[in-house]
Amino acid sequence: MIEFRHLQSFLAVAEQLHFGRAAEQLHITQPPLTRQIQQLEELLGGVTLFDRSRRRVALTEAGELFVDEARLLIDQLARSVERTQCVARGESGRVRVGFISTADYSVLPGLLKAFTSRYPGVRVDLLELTGDEQLRRLSDGTIDVGILIPEQNDASLGWMPIYRERLVAVVPREHPLARRAGAISGKALRGESFVLFPRSLAPSLYDKIISYLDRAGFTPRISQEARQMQTIIGLVAGGMGVSVVPGCMQNLRRNDVVYKALAPKAPQVTTLLAWREPSSAAVDSLLGVCRRLGIGEPSR
Repeated sequence: MIEFRHLQSFLAVAEQLHFGRAAEQLHITQPPLTRQIQQLEELLGGVTLFDRSRRRVALTEAGELFVDEARLLIDQLARSVERTQCVARGESGRVRVGFISTADYSVLPGLLKAFTSRYPGVRVDLLELTGDEQLRRLSDGTIDVGILIPEQNDASLGWMPIYRERLVAVVPREHPLARRAGAISGKALRGESFVLFPRSLAPSLYDKIISYLDRAGFTPRISQEARQMQTIIGLVAGGMGVSVVPGCMQNLRRNDVVYKALAPKAPQVTTLLAWREPSSAAVDSLLGVCRRLGIGEPSR
């Protein structure tokens, strides 16, 4: 098999056209250099690469052709080594990221901007998925990282809290509650129709909302359901009811709804970043960016 040392020795002789000077360039003696050239010629099927005489060394026609081929092979090997090292350092490769819709209004844009700026060689594939879908895909290996509000932490995964927020109420702009100054109480929402998401999509978040309203003294009457938070807010704008949503949704600015803080303070919702163990170097780079941004510390 032709090895790197054969190509390196051949190119040294081809450049110097002198075995002694080529050996000095390679920091070896002349006999092993001669053997390597002979081995290369044998490996090429008995091809003669150099015309040798006592006075001169010259490339044969086959040797002149092989100079270009050898340089291409060495360049390709150098590129392969560099790409491999980049992947090992987490500077190249791919990260498949699942995320819940609320992350698009909170931590995701800033995290992506910081990560792609620091690691432009890493390809990021984004998939908007519910929390339960992310857990399944993390388990079967079809995503590398999830950004979600989980029902419970899976011990087989690494976890990092990356965003914390309070729940807020959202009401149509013409609603009487929209004109109240400051926060409103949970009790103020009694008797209203609610727009919420199906519990199966995010049990932990759903239960926090229902529990908060239960402590306010009532069970909400759910008149409409929608899968996406932005759709829920759109239905509120259309007069289909009110809702309680994560505070980050206030970044979805609309003229036809008003967001109201809740008093007493509504429950805190924590968005987590989850990843499969052992993690790839590119995922480790993403975790490092999270830590540099000060948005989370890993937990297991």
